[in-house]
Amino acid sequence: MKAGPLLRDLLREGIEVRFEVGGHSMTPLVRPGDIVTVRPRPGDRPPVGAVLLLDAGGRLLLHRHVGWAGGRIVPRGDNTAAADAAVALEHVLGVVTRVERRGRRVRAGLGPEGKLIAWMSRRGLLRSAARLRERLRRRAAPSYIK
Repeated sequence: MKAGPLLRDLLREGIEVRFEVGGHSMTPLVRPGDIVTVRPRPGDRPPVGAVLLLDAGGRLLLHRHVGWAGGRIVPRGDNTAAADAAVALEHVLGVVTRVERRGRRVRAGLGPEGKLIAWMSRRGLLRSAARLRERLRRRAAPSYIK
């Protein structure tokens, strides 16, 4: 993300930011082209299930907080095969508070259900469920669509 240094600076100054997402690691909740709003990290520990903006070795990463490992956050994309390396709390730049797609708010995944999504993700169930859903959707589609 080219605006990375600016976003980091704004969030560290306590300013909320909005930007367009470019990756696929958080689909279906966050898709490429969606606009996310990120609130600067509060002083306390973010809850498991929250979607976080992380400073991951100089690049920005938008992933879900799926658990703790030795006092460090375990992040994982909702659409990734494995969790990322655990990161220290100071690498959390902010918490996603809003997702917009084509001008409409996407609500799923940012509320209390985030904990269930994190649990499923941590156990490798989320990607399997998404693949099953996609197969069932294709089977249910009329033959002229396939």
